[in-house]
Amino acid sequence: MSINRPRSGAPHKISPRGVLMIMRKVRDQPRTTQEELVNDLKAPGTTVTEKTIGNTLHQGSPTRRSQTTGSSPIDYSVVRLLIDFSAVAGQ
Repeated sequence: MSINRPRSGAPHKISPRGVLMIMRKVRDQPRTTQEELVNDLKAPGTTVTEKTIGNTLHQGSPTRRSQTTGSSPIDYSVVRLLIDFSAVAGQ
């Protein structure tokens, strides 16, 4: 049985619920500014800086994925489309 003991370091400034709210808003509206997110958190009484919001977004980034080994298959139809487009644009 583990005992819940105090941990080193400062507690998180943003609650897990606040983090979920930030992630949901950024996912739904990707062009949301950090200042808007700070103002959204002020309503429930959480005072944070834009730097804290940036750190939270970085830690919970949905684009953070492990890279698979090997190369991905090439879609030759896209390559052909790009070659055709570059030939037309060059004329």
